[in-house]
Amino acid sequence: MSFKYDEETIVYLSRFFGKNLTSLAPLRENQDSKFVANIRKKALEKMGDAPKLQDPKLFYVGSVDYMVVKGKDQHEFVILESNGGSSRGLLSLSLDQVKIIYNAYKTAIDQSSEDKKKFVIIGSLPIDDLFQEKIMLINYLKSRYAREGVKLNFYHSLNYPPFSKNKEDITVIISDYNNLIKNLSFENQYITFKGTKVDVAIGDGIARRFPTLSSYIKRNWKSVKTTIVNTIYHVTDDKFNTYVAISLSQDVLNKYRIHPLRFGKFFKWDQLKTSLENLISSTKRNYIIKPFGGSGGAGIQPILKDTSNEQIPEIIEKSIDEFHQKFGVQRF
Repeated sequence: MSFKYDEETIVYLSRFFGKNLTSLAPLRENQDSKFVANIRKKALEKMGDAPKLQDPKLFYVGSVDYMVVKGKDQHEFVILESNGGSSRGLLSLSLDQVKIIYNAYKTAIDQSSEDKKKFVIIGSLPIDDLFQEKIMLINYLKSRYAREGVKLNFYHSLNYPPFSKNKEDITVIISDYNNLIKNLSFENQYITFKGTKVDVAIGDGIARRFPTLSSYIKRNWKSVKTTIVNTIYHVTDDKFNTYVAISLSQDVLNKYRIHPLRFGKFFKWDQLKTSLENLISSTKRNYIIKPFGGSGGAGIQPILKDTSNEQIPEIIEKSIDEFHQKFGVQRF
């Protein structure tokens, strides 16, 4: 007998286990899959062809936030940020789009090594109100591999290894980052979990929270043999890098009606305060304070053109407090 677990069922059942998962169905129902597919088709036609990754180890799942601006004759676009890359929130897309991403995860597993047996770890937030996405990903992979005669089993980090000898072809470990990181090491250029070599690691928090791995990635990501989603987290999580890349690529982006933002990066409180005061007084334009890391809108604060110098310190503190509440003081 086979069971099909849809999102609503998982969210409903979670209530009986003291969880409060958030369904993304309302967002998903507003998506037009055919419309999105057509946009993808036209975008690829305009680019000439689908982009090809030169190295299969370089795997990125993420999104780009942009703003549509009404120009004189046509709409123009401003890229706000390329997100750090996350395996959360995918179910806000139509199921056809989710399937494309889930198939990409499968491809990453298939190409990760020549070994017949694969070992995969999936990290999640300690309190993950979108945990149903991990369950549905595993269920999807299990179903796909079953059609190919490949056996996939999954475990929590606390109940692995199992008492009986595991005979699966693909082993998937799922765990919150706090428990997962305790069991990780880095040996022979591979992440290892309880001494077992990891072929694929899903969850950008692994790259950020595992200091030894982070150090290797920053020095030379190609030296890491485990396929990591997302290896380039340290690049994309810094929003400043997005703005610099857009600025440097302006000649190319102009033909796509993509225009750069005016931006600056500040490392000290006093430096930010003084710069904002000067900008407001000299340009009389609106600005936004945005932490260069993190996500979910934490710390984003508007600085309007009529903001007084006396109000600026209060707004800066509000931005910092919001960010600390979500990500902790160590990330600022």
